[in-house]
Amino acid sequence: IFGLGIYGDRRVAGGHYPHNIFIEILSHYGYILGSIVLITIIVYAVRAYIFSRRSSDAVSVLVLMLLLGCNLKLIVSGSYLSEPFFFLLIGYCTALLRRKKAADREKLRASALLKIRRRA
Repeated sequence: IFGLGIYGDRRVAGGHYPHNIFIEILSHYGYILGSIVLITIIVYAVRAYIFSRRSSDAVSVLVLMLLLGCNLKLIVSGSYLSEPFFFLLIGYCTALLRRKKAADREKLRASALLKIRRRA
């Protein structure tokens, strides 16, 4: 329930790892924290994909799809701890979502200024 810690699965399994990112994260962080980590990663990736599609930025969509494609292999083989594209995906999704937040904030400021100007 609490997990084995990072690389804890290798100590228990004699140097082997689960070959599945979901099982690996759950074994590292436990059911509670591991579920939160997995859901957060999935939500970030989906939200970043939706934002990049809506922003009509073809480069963002292409890069995000390439990163997602590179990380699909983690479902059947490999460890997320030794996969640089996994961490690149998380960083890129975070950057896209921050850009979306900044754009939303700018729209809100612009609409507030427009309302103030209309009143004057």
